[in-house]
Amino acid sequence: EPSLRPTTTAPVGSSLASGPVSDNPTHSPDTNEPSSRPTTSPVSTAPVTNAPASAGPTEVPVSASPSTSSPTFSPSSTPTTTLVTNAPVTDTPSFLPTSGPSLKPTNTPTVPPSLNPTTAPTPLPVWENASPGFLVTNFHSQIPTDGVMLDVSAKESDIEITSIEIHLDSKEADIPVEITTIQASYMGWELYSRIWRSTDKYTIPNGFGYGKLTPISDNFKPILVPAGKTVGIYVTLLEDNKMLVGSGYEATSDAFVKIYSGASVPNRFASLERGVSWSGAIRYKTS
Repeated sequence: EPSLRPTTTAPVGSSLASGPVSDNPTHSPDTNEPSSRPTTSPVSTAPVTNAPASAGPTEVPVSASPSTSSPTFSPSSTPTTTLVTNAPVTDTPSFLPTSGPSLKPTNTPTVPPSLNPTTAPTPLPVWENASPGFLVTNFHSQIPTDGVMLDVSAKESDIEITSIEIHLDSKEADIPVEITTIQASYMGWELYSRIWRSTDKYTIPNGFGYGKLTPISDNFKPILVPAGKTVGIYVTLLEDNKMLVGSGYEATSDAFVKIYSGASVPNRFASLERGVSWSGAIRYKTS
């Protein structure tokens, strides 16, 4: 028999469409028999969808960014070990020494000083290098010879040479030496023995050896060089003794005197080798 009350059709897509049959008097169970009167709403052909899990929208919107914990107002149990400062980044350290000692020791200790002194002193430069009264030439000397010539020129004042010191290669005793002079430059007169006038003979008590200056004599006869003039000096060792000279022509000067050297003239005017540098010194006084 037809139903005495009409059925109510739930809209398609609602939660009532897929839910179970209830005993609510407003809903009738599904039957195969037609109702007593037709439904007033057409049946939708739209696809059936599942109802959302929630009856309504969520109250808190979902953020696309990752969630983080809320900040805490309490310090952490372990402090950070990195100290943040506002100081600028320093440049690469230099290799020059600092003005004060370092607060941190270096990993490698410095090299300790040598306990043994060097066999020869540091060579002296060939430019103006001594106080008035003493002028020394270089020590770049490795060539042995028994005779050397040099020029000594006075500048604005007369000078008097009171001592000559030479560079010997031995420590022999009683070394005979001769000092011969000419009242002009030696250049051009190296082999003319008759042009050289004065000769003084001395004996060196003991040679000081390599790297040291050996005075010729404590009783040296002074050699006068007038202002603006040049005197040639010829130093000769006898009995097969040798002094050391260097290679290359050189000049050494100070405010009062200038030394030009030189020429190697061994065996008392016997031979000549120009372009050598005399290794020695003169002591003088001005007038």
